[in-house]
Amino acid sequence: MKRVIKYASLLFVGTAMLVACSKKEDDPTPPTTPTCDGGSVKTVNVVINAPNTPDYAKSYSQNVTKCDGTAKIHLDITSTKDMDKIYIVRSSDNGVPEPVFPGDVKNSNGNTFTNGSLSKGYSLDLPDGISSYKAFIIDVPVNVRSSDAAESDVYTIWITNGTGSFAATGKKAEIGPIVVTLKYKTVASTYITATGIQLGDQTATPPSYLSTDGIISAISGADIFAGETTDEEKKNALNSADINLVSIASDQTAYGTTCGNATGAKPYFIGVGLRKDLGTCLSNTEGTDATVFATYTTKSFESLTAADIAAFATPSNDRVEVTEGGVYVFQTADGRKGAIKAYSLTKAATGRLAATVKVDVKVQATK
Repeated sequence: MKRVIKYASLLFVGTAMLVACSKKEDDPTPPTTPTCDGGSVKTVNVVINAPNTPDYAKSYSQNVTKCDGTAKIHLDITSTKDMDKIYIVRSSDNGVPEPVFPGDVKNSNGNTFTNGSLSKGYSLDLPDGISSYKAFIIDVPVNVRSSDAAESDVYTIWITNGTGSFAATGKKAEIGPIVVTLKYKTVASTYITATGIQLGDQTATPPSYLSTDGIISAISGADIFAGETTDEEKKNALNSADINLVSIASDQTAYGTTCGNATGAKPYFIGVGLRKDLGTCLSNTEGTDATVFATYTTKSFESLTAADIAAFATPSNDRVEVTEGGVYVFQTADGRKGAIKAYSLTKAATGRLAATVKVDVKVQATK
């Protein structure tokens, strides 16, 4: 009996295997999943000869695919000034910019650029002796994402004399900001966003200025006008800013005799360079680049897309009055279009109509 059961079991197993094999042969062959072999290393060549080119609006781009694996940003920098630290932030698919720390990097001359960190307050530290030559060449490695959904990685790079700040591209800046975009897909326009940034007006303590190039942030007037800051550093810092909140007297041509406290003074967004024309409580010799503005009512700020921003007509006003909840179109000195929404206007104790404002911003990362 045991022997019969054993033969029956073997027959059942053999039949099951035959059926399974036949079924496998009948199934269609599954599609082959493409495999990436790492591809070629994509290089973005960034050449800045600071004495001969404007260093506030340099933009570069490179098309990449998920199979490229890695990329490098080739920095060939010449300056008339001392250089000390390199700052790098990355915004992926219009996300919040994050500091980048590429690790220790050795260049072809054998010089090691030491990796930074959040606690150190920079991305890379230039080797001793490099700054005295006021020139360096380095290949900074960056990742190429493998996600099919990836659209762009926007890197903003600036170089300082001393320790700057990841939140302010203008602080101690000698070169930049430089914007490098890795494009995974062909898009009409790549833009970056930020919400809830607070700006202090011209006479706030401290005042602040909105920077929109690569990273959207408020540059503190305390940093710009620090006692040890040179006039050239002030100019560089303000040229990396785009928008200033000021209180302008009722004739709209000058501040009141007490710095915007004149009767009828109203809050305005102006281009930073306009400080020369309108007067200021502080030194008015810094900043030369003006942003232009227009009011906007066609769509809600929240619904604006990259295509909407790219299609904005070029505004022409050198200032625009700021109202609670108002939305404004702007174009920066280097040709980038954007929109800014103002809210939470606050009144200063001294009687000015506005001392601070919070803003949400959408702006093209590159022209």
